[in-house]
Amino acid sequence: MQFQMHGFTEEPIDALRQYGERRLQFALGRFHGRIRRVSMQLFGRGGSVAGVEPECQVSVYLIPSGHIVTLGMGDDLYAAIDWAAERSGRAVGRKLEID
Repeated sequence: MQFQMHGFTEEPIDALRQYGERRLQFALGRFHGRIRRVSMQLFGRGGSVAGVEPECQVSVYLIPSGHIVTLGMGDDLYAAIDWAAERSGRAVGRKLEID
């Protein structure tokens, strides 16, 4: 499973990358043979500012084709990553169960 991360954030990107990769590996690891690539994009600051919550968008590209996009929001980027990873795991499970 190939992992990519893009961030538009003021947080330390290396720490977020390691955390996101670990959370997504946990959430998606059982499907590793059916996943080509996972891409994570982060938007926002470390905490909620002026009503704008940090967001994490996860795109999972499946083998042989298809992809799933999920979005997580939270009080900080770590919470947004948690939510997006959990939603991604459930969505991939549902998709592969149907196929």
